[in-house]
Amino acid sequence: MGVHSVCGKRFLPHSLLVFLFGWLLSVAYPTPGICQSVQETSFARDFLAKYCQDCHQGADAEAKFDVTEYFDDGVIAERLESWDFVLSRIEIADMPPQDASLRPTAQEIDEILRSSRELRRREANLRRSDPGPNSIRRLSHAEYNAAIEALTGAAIHPADSFPIDPANEAGFDNSAQTLSLPPSLVGKYLDGARLVSSHALLQTQRIAFAPYPVLSDTDRDKYFVHKIVDFYRKQPTDLRKYLLGLRQFQQQLALGIPKDAAVNGIAAGSGLSPKYLRTLADRILAEENQIAAFGPWRELQTRFKETIANETDEKQYEIACERLVEWILKTRESLTPKREMLKGPRDLHQGTQSLILRYNDQLAADRRTCRDDLFDPENRSLLVGDDGQRVDADSTELQAAYDDFCSIIPNAFYVSERGRPYAREEKQEAAGRLLSAGFHSMMGYYRDDQPLMDLVLDQIDVEELDGLWREFEYVCELPVRQFTGFLWFERAESRYLWESRFDFARAEDASIVGSELFSRFATIYIEKLREGEPSSQVQQAVEDYFKLMRKRLDKHFELKSIAQSKHVEELIHLAERAYRKPLSAKDRERIANDHIAFLEISGGDHRVAIDDSIATILTSPWFLFRWDLQPTAEKSDASAPQGLNPIELASRLSFALWGSIPDNELMQSANHGKLASEEDIAREFKRMIADPRSKTMLKEFMGSWLDFRQFHSHKGVDREEFVSFDDPLQQAMADEPVEFLWSILKQRGSLRDCLDSSYVFVNSRLASHYGLSAIDEHSADPSNWYRVDLDAADPRGGLTTMGIFLTSNSPGLRTSPVKRGYWIIRRLVGERIPAPPPNVPELPKSERDTQGVTLRELLAAHREHPSCAACHQRFDFAGLLLEGFDPVGRLREEDLAGRKIEDTGTLPDGRNVAGSESLKTYLQTERYEDFRLHFCRSLAAFLLGRTLIVSDDLLIEEMIAQMDSHEQRIDVAIQAVCTSTQFRNKRGLEQARFKREGLRDE
Repeated sequence: MGVHSVCGKRFLPHSLLVFLFGWLLSVAYPTPGICQSVQETSFARDFLAKYCQDCHQGADAEAKFDVTEYFDDGVIAERLESWDFVLSRIEIADMPPQDASLRPTAQEIDEILRSSRELRRREANLRRSDPGPNSIRRLSHAEYNAAIEALTGAAIHPADSFPIDPANEAGFDNSAQTLSLPPSLVGKYLDGARLVSSHALLQTQRIAFAPYPVLSDTDRDKYFVHKIVDFYRKQPTDLRKYLLGLRQFQQQLALGIPKDAAVNGIAAGSGLSPKYLRTLADRILAEENQIAAFGPWRELQTRFKETIANETDEKQYEIACERLVEWILKTRESLTPKREMLKGPRDLHQGTQSLILRYNDQLAADRRTCRDDLFDPENRSLLVGDDGQRVDADSTELQAAYDDFCSIIPNAFYVSERGRPYAREEKQEAAGRLLSAGFHSMMGYYRDDQPLMDLVLDQIDVEELDGLWREFEYVCELPVRQFTGFLWFERAESRYLWESRFDFARAEDASIVGSELFSRFATIYIEKLREGEPSSQVQQAVEDYFKLMRKRLDKHFELKSIAQSKHVEELIHLAERAYRKPLSAKDRERIANDHIAFLEISGGDHRVAIDDSIATILTSPWFLFRWDLQPTAEKSDASAPQGLNPIELASRLSFALWGSIPDNELMQSANHGKLASEEDIAREFKRMIADPRSKTMLKEFMGSWLDFRQFHSHKGVDREEFVSFDDPLQQAMADEPVEFLWSILKQRGSLRDCLDSSYVFVNSRLASHYGLSAIDEHSADPSNWYRVDLDAADPRGGLTTMGIFLTSNSPGLRTSPVKRGYWIIRRLVGERIPAPPPNVPELPKSERDTQGVTLRELLAAHREHPSCAACHQRFDFAGLLLEGFDPVGRLREEDLAGRKIEDTGTLPDGRNVAGSESLKTYLQTERYEDFRLHFCRSLAAFLLGRTLIVSDDLLIEEMIAQMDSHEQRIDVAIQAVCTSTQFRNKRGLEQARFKREGLRDE
């Protein structure tokens, strides 16, 4: 199966289209369910007939809700979810309405609630073996993005341009109930696959992926150049830090710490190279009889001892070290050999590659050498001591002393930027020409980092850097592009190839880099060079150039022949990970054959064939759909639940805890039968929940549960009024609840901290916004999140006072106690609150536009209306207690109109309280069980990927029981779901075919 090319356009393979059509039919025309057993409904019939039937009956029933439908036997048992909503309105005395002429007594309400709970409990026990409705579904957009990132290692996020996924009744978009496949999404999947393939880097041993498309030479160059330069810049080459480390080294030796242990400890703590620190210590801290009696090491040793003796203050010592480094660098610069570029005969441009490369070679060779003219007896006066006196010593000893200094203190550890060496001096600036060889109008890079390799890097780092350059050379085809650039330059910028004997050699001819034409060209080129009677150095430089380029080209083509077969192996590995299952021999053969077919279609273009192969894999139903819950006909009893096999369970665990595909470790456990028992699941659970990838799960779960998934696009803040509110702050607010809950999970903390905590988790941007001070130098980095313990008087802590919720529930230039209170009671506590009636008058948009009346007074007048009071009395108080926070979540004492803030409110039981601390106390003491129940139900619905059914009541009870016995820990609630019957099983084939959600078999 492949993504075929016709006239430059890509089309989905026929097999995928057939599959998608069949799947759409199965969704559009589900198999009807069967009837359920009879349950007595007399306990509800009398109540409904007496108090509800007058308004809720027939075609004209209020809210189109006919209670007489519940009079028939067994209907309540069939519709327990909708019946629960009816009960919720009765329980809070919302129905019958307050002005009804006949209202039930408290005893009658208690009786119908008790009877309904008993019925639900009986039904839950009868259905306890039902794992619930789950069927094959497509990946949600969040799962699709996360899966692509897991496969590629790059945050490509193709689904960001897809239509928004709809949510199910529980508010989550990871359910088969809602994840249908609209026709428009089919084309989006192909576009997404093409986008992913455009990021592919075909390396020597594997297919890697860049964070941006790399279809052009420039993009690929940029990727590797910045990789290498970033590697260079993070290396410890600052001499000042080494001098500071030497002081610590002396102090540790004085304490009796062994030399190697001291070096390794200081290097690890300061981020230094232990190899280079040890080398400097051997010179600068050596005994006097162990180094030369003259030269720069003697002078440096003397100056260092004086610095340590005279500067006891740490800050002054750092300044003294900076001065000492200035002396070292100035001395080293004076000892660097002076080089000039070679000049060739007539017509040989001084900017030709051979001459520039020879000049670069000389400069690179001089990084650790000393100028040799210093040791000529006639020039001995060039060598002077610090006192200005001429150094008088044997030439051999003198040269050894200076050579050792220059070898250990190179004039550069590496060269990351280079200008054009043959240009006029005022145009030789290096800035911006990263890793450049210094060519004019030609592509070419030059590696100059031997001192770094020899003096600083350990073997692992050396191999990493070598690997970066090797992949740079291969992926970007540097030898081919450099040599063809050379041909172009010699024709366009010089006269060297103007003669007819060079007519056969053209840069646009791909065969010029082949052995035959290359050798012919090199021979003629050198023949002409000799005709101009060049110097021996120039002739040698040109001959060496052709030898070098032939060697590099041969190596490139050798790697290319090997790499292409490696790339096919990588495609198979990519497919195995994408499909979340072991591939059969037939599957592997099909992928290899697809690649061959694409090679033929593309005329032998390996890159195009790989792109088509990647797109084929990423548009396969095996990648796009969740097959782990699909019932099979393998069991003899197709009406009974089926246990998930280890491969299916690995996939379900991974999507639940990471929102993505399984990693290699999880798949290996599944493949080796180590994911079968509850203990196996618990082991993998602990590993996975401790992995940062679980943040993805928290983001998706919390974002829907607490309704902040779209906050990144929130436009409700007036940025002219709140000038400190910028994009980094908005992003920090969006990340805070995830980082907060992640910290609780890592510490195996309590759910109660979500309602009130004595700490917050912030980054530097959010800390500044909250008025919190940094805790150390690392906290200045906005990417670092850290814990700040709060003072007892600080009103922050927990979810209710986080900036994201205070800001998203404020309409611009004022707060909204209504929105804030509704969010707390609806989202945290889980109360069902009906939508507001139509034509509700809007409040002023700004706190300055209330015409002298406070927002609190406007709300109080609004609550006087009977149709509004019942709902607003349930949540307004919560928002009023948060008035101490402004529209962007900062603490305040006055509103924007300059009026003093009043953050008092009346609790449902009539008590008057003040401030956010009172709100958190109320939630902790009187609403914690409601909050925990809502949290557990939401968490279970998310992890199971479906709306809850009656049998899930037993799972919720188990989650709560586990939390009660483990200090309300969140992780045990998650683990309870992942080890549950519902999670580890799926409905059998017949059970899934004939069972309807919420109903029992007859």
